Amino acid sequence: MPPHLHDRRSEIYLYFDMPTERDRVFHYMGQPEDLRHIVIGNEEAVISPPWSSTSANSSEAMMSFDLTGRVAVVTGANTGIGQGIALALAQAGADVALVGRTPAEGTAALVRGAG
Repeated sequence: MPPHLHDRRSEIYLYFDMPTERDRVFHYMGQPEDLRHIVIGNEEAVISPPWSSTSANSSEAMMSFDLTGRVAVVTGANTGIGQGIALALAQAGADVALVGRTPAEGTAALVRGAG
């Protein structure tokens, strides 16, 4: 979905009937100059406030890759895009090494949970 902004209404995005259990949608929201992402799975929802710019894309292309037996090094994996990429790589089967200035404990737990 292309980026868009609504002046006076909130929106609720419901994601369901994704092709596989591993599919994800990367939902971007926030002020246009400070967007953040949320990784959404099947049967999950996002409530976007009226002041938030909203955009989303699917991980379907990423999930078509089988990265089993591969090692991925992700820098900046504590938050933001780095965290989302680390999770997507782990879900595609890669062994993920997290690199950053501070320990990425939260991301490490997500990656371990992804497989």
